[in-house]
Amino acid sequence: REETSAAAQALQRERCAMVAEDTTGKSFRRTVAAECERRAAAGAPLERDQAVFVDVKAVLRMRRSELLHQDALEEQKAKAEQKLLREQEMQKECEYREWRQHVRAERCLQQVQKDLAPPRAADIPEPRRPDPQDAYRERELEQRLVLEASVRSAAEKASLLKARGGS
Repeated sequence: REETSAAAQALQRERCAMVAEDTTGKSFRRTVAAECERRAAAGAPLERDQAVFVDVKAVLRMRRSELLHQDALEEQKAKAEQKLLREQEMQKECEYREWRQHVRAERCLQQVQKDLAPPRAADIPEPRRPDPQDAYRERELEQRLVLEASVRSAAEKASLLKARGGS
């Protein structure tokens, strides 16, 4: 029984809290609607005082003009920086080409001077000294050639003699 009584009391408290919440919500909505109507009836603050309205518009126009001018200046500055960078790149390229041409001319001049200069003693190859083995080999080759020629000649003579009937 006590449990049912406690549950009933909790339910009753919950219902009272919901009713209070609904009432507060309706009251808030009524207050907001009334405030909106009051402000709408009063009109915009700047429209009530025409002099302030005109001054605010003038300030806003001036600020807009300043911003446009500032944007134009920034754009001009960016263009000038790009132009300067392009000119610097062109200058670097021109200097590089001049340097490259100068180096090429120097190398060509050095080559011509080298070609026209008399050879230095260090540049002339030392004459080859005859190797004693070379002379020996050369003599041996000559003797072999003579021997082969003699053998061929003897073979030819022998075949001619045989053909004539000699022994």
